[in-house]
Amino acid sequence: MSENNTTQKGTNGFNVPISTALRRFKSKIDFLQPMIEAITNSLEAGAQNIWVKLYKEKKYQLPLDSNKFKISSYEIKDDGNGFTEKDIDSFSTYMSEHKIKLGCKGVGRITWLKVFNKAEITSWTKNKKISFVFDKNFSGQHSINREIYQGKQRGTLVNFSNITTQYYNDKEDHRADANFDEILNHIKEVLFVKLYLLKSSSKTFNIFINDDLNNTKGIINHDSLTSLLEHKFTIFDDNKNSFDFSIYYSLFS
Repeated sequence: MSENNTTQKGTNGFNVPISTALRRFKSKIDFLQPMIEAITNSLEAGAQNIWVKLYKEKKYQLPLDSNKFKISSYEIKDDGNGFTEKDIDSFSTYMSEHKIKLGCKGVGRITWLKVFNKAEITSWTKNKKISFVFDKNFSGQHSINREIYQGKQRGTLVNFSNITTQYYNDKEDHRADANFDEILNHIKEVLFVKLYLLKSSSKTFNIFINDDLNNTKGIINHDSLTSLLEHKFTIFDDNKNSFDFSIYYSLFS
């Protein structure tokens, strides 16, 4: 059974044309950035387990290398809290401040459409199943489908597809190589601070890197992160107000 979207609170549409938002991103976005953004969203939704599935295909551009594979698409699934109404409202609002205290700028999902033309989202909460397609035609709340849900599944699935011509065309191929170790290390490096803070707070997290045959190629969890030393110090301003800081570091010989 679907709910009537007109009864939902929040914005009725994406308050900035997506084409305008995309033009504001002048710099090149890394091909794996949508994946990083989706994993970050999963962690902020309280997910303990995140599955990253990578789809690959042979590279056919010249010079032809029959042993060279490129990532053609990827999907991220988690067991977090799912899309709440606040999350939906935030997703439908460009530069939302919903999670600004977590360092979020409210623009991450726009990078999705720099790399992929389409992202399909399905989410399960306590009593709802949310589904929608995020593309250049996305119109906020009007694009969201809500269904009454009474199952036990919780979490979100995001599937990215249809690479933009800026990243893949007949003459250029800017897709990531299908090197699972490199991709795993890239995720670990970019999200290291966030993951280490979770580790320091004794919060459980497992990020599984899988291929399109569901073979596990790597895992990021507490044990796979480098341990850091912490140095605490205090700085005083001209008015003798104190500010506490912590530096985390590691020594290599």
